[in-house]
Amino acid sequence: MLTTELSYFEATTLAASTLALLISFLAFRRSGPAAALARQQLLDLAEEKLARSRPVLSCALLGDGSGAFVVTNDGEVVADKVVFEVLEDGPVAQTWLDSLSPMTLRPGQVVRFPVSKALGNPNRVFRARVSFVNADGIEFNELVTEYWQ
Repeated sequence: MLTTELSYFEATTLAASTLALLISFLAFRRSGPAAALARQQLLDLAEEKLARSRPVLSCALLGDGSGAFVVTNDGEVVADKVVFEVLEDGPVAQTWLDSLSPMTLRPGQVVRFPVSKALGNPNRVFRARVSFVNADGIEFNELVTEYWQ
């Protein structure tokens, strides 16, 4: 017998995806304005549930030239590897934070690391992508669009 343990993230993602598929199936079976409204409300609910199940990250470049990211949801991500990648026209710099691994990130926790050499000017606006790879090899990606100085 094959057994699989799912993390909270995987379980809620699977549940939300299954709900979205069910809604799509039911959408072909009914018609009319009331059915369309009900389908849209269910799709919005599934999308909201899926969004809540993912780690939400805020990324910042601080005045002292260090970078930071904050976990802002109610979940928890155990990361074996963290990648911080600054994005402009293409990847400018990539910092592997193996010294912090493995680590547990909790809501409101700030993890800081030096990025000033890679960025040059520590006060410019930037976009960044932060990736987490957990012990099971599952990667969590979040394109961060919050800008701090």
